[in-house]
Amino acid sequence: MNMEIKIDNELLKKYKDNAKLYLGEIIGQSEYEKVTKGGEFNIYCCPNCGENQFVQYDSGKTAYVCLHCGIIEKAREVHFCSVCGEIFGPKDIAQIICDDCFVNECEEKD
Repeated sequence: MNMEIKIDNELLKKYKDNAKLYLGEIIGQSEYEKVTKGGEFNIYCCPNCGENQFVQYDSGKTAYVCLHCGIIEKAREVHFCSVCGEIFGPKDIAQIICDDCFVNECEEKD
């Protein structure tokens, strides 16, 4: 199944570099509620530009978008480290932790 994601460029311009506002107004996530009631406020470090502006694009969780550089990734292609929770690009399908956490795990065992 080939899914094409349609991007609203006006929406991206309006929320450029303002992930918190985007999540609140478009996705309906409240940082206050997430912090006080538990859960995670879903702003990630962009795998392309490194800015903390990588967010869920739509409420259906079909994609993620960077509100700084504009890159968009299908949700099934976004991988989260099982240790730190950050997004990373796995080198193979079996990799479940990012390189930084792998190095840390190896150093702790020495």
